[in-house]
Amino acid sequence: MTSSLMFAAATYVFALAVFHLMFWHLFRWPSTLANSGRINTGVTQTLNIMLTFGVIMYGIALSWGALHPDKTTWTLPAAGALFLAVRVAVQPFQFSMSNRPSQIVTVIFALGAVIHAAAAHALWTLGR
Repeated sequence: MTSSLMFAAATYVFALAVFHLMFWHLFRWPSTLANSGRINTGVTQTLNIMLTFGVIMYGIALSWGALHPDKTTWTLPAAGALFLAVRVAVQPFQFSMSNRPSQIVTVIFALGAVIHAAAAHALWTLGR
């Protein structure tokens, strides 16, 4: 069960990385960022690349943890659960919740937080 939850968390974050890589297409970058200025355009795209890199590395760590649950601490998926929970909490302040895409994204982030929390709980129980 622990390995399955860790693999589920890893799969989730790899999908999140793909989603972030799709920003160039979904939001028509860099042309739609042009009005924010050259520096903001560069910063936004660079931050997205670095976030994607961090998410991929985190997914690799979760995958390794799924294969070695006896050597993995519960704090790894717990960090992901907290990250995603904060993302859910910030959503209404940064994006309109009156449209369907924002509502769907919020549910997807909440689901990710639950998956990660379940993996953290399974590792916590395993380590006791």
